[in-house]
Amino acid sequence: MRAETEWKETSEELGTGGIFEAGTQQDIEFALIQMKADTLEQINQALSRLDEGACGYCLECGEEIPERRLRALPFAIRCKDCTEALEVAEERVGDWRLDGYLAR
Repeated sequence: MRAETEWKETSEELGTGGIFEAGTQQDIEFALIQMKADTLEQINQALSRLDEGACGYCLECGEEIPERRLRALPFAIRCKDCTEALEVAEERVGDWRLDGYLAR
């Protein structure tokens, strides 16, 4: 009951546009929290790879990831070429799904 009263008071204060803005703000805050959690997980995985002696090597081709890339993205798991190839492949799959081939 209390939550309903608070929501009603808030909705009256904000009006319809305010509710939309509040919802959008919550969505943005949730997305930011999710991004931070994902980054933290990537860092933890990088620390594990460092302990294993596997940090700094591309998971796809096995080549050493250049120091410059690791300075910019310390938790990188792929070299630039393999990352770009993966992105192109994912884009193609996404386009394929949009065309309806996988939707059937």
